[in-house]
Amino acid sequence: MPAIDEAIILVGGLGTRLRSAVPDLPKPIAPVAGRPFLAWLLDHLARSGIRRTILSVGHGAALIRSAIGIQHNGMTVDYVEEREALGTGGALRLALTLVRNTSAFALNGDTLFLVDLHRMGEAAQPEPSRLVVALRTVDNADRYGTCVVENGTIVAFAAARSARQALINGGVYVLPRGAFDPFDLPEKFSFEADFLERHVSALRPRALISDREFIDIGVPASYEAAQTLVPAWLSR
Repeated sequence: MPAIDEAIILVGGLGTRLRSAVPDLPKPIAPVAGRPFLAWLLDHLARSGIRRTILSVGHGAALIRSAIGIQHNGMTVDYVEEREALGTGGALRLALTLVRNTSAFALNGDTLFLVDLHRMGEAAQPEPSRLVVALRTVDNADRYGTCVVENGTIVAFAAARSARQALINGGVYVLPRGAFDPFDLPEKFSFEADFLERHVSALRPRALISDREFIDIGVPASYEAAQTLVPAWLSR
């Protein structure tokens, strides 16, 4: 069981790229093999020893609450709702006010990355105030920003996309509860562009590189692939 037993999942986005395939539902609860995608992600967290997950909701909040409820495989599910769109950074900062311990995992609700959360928690030691980012090598990074790592520390997040093989941000973090406190940030901001990229030299995020299964359902082709891949991965 990881020492960190709370997680935040960002599920408040509009999901515009997937709207042609799933026009009536928020992207995190788009059906994958007959279940909401988010249910599969919660399965992974519960199996990894997470006891409490906070869903950061906005668009489609009522639909997500109805689909998921307040318990999942013995794990408590709580909600924090944006009254107006705060961006990924603003949403995480709001959700962190509900975290009870010194750190929590933070994840994107449209991505499944089966990274070992126990290893991630260990990577946060002995500096529990240090941000940890799970990275993965992909053969084609044209949909993602890339990362530059030196001696286990991320030294740059490159927004430019490339069709070459590269290390990408897998969208799973160990996020200290006070991560945003030292920085002068607006009410609404992007976690990736305005926080990680802009303040990378001060943050010195620790990299945890994993080759575990990864899928982002944000576009129709990967959403279609998820229908068979995700249940196969989580049935092992």
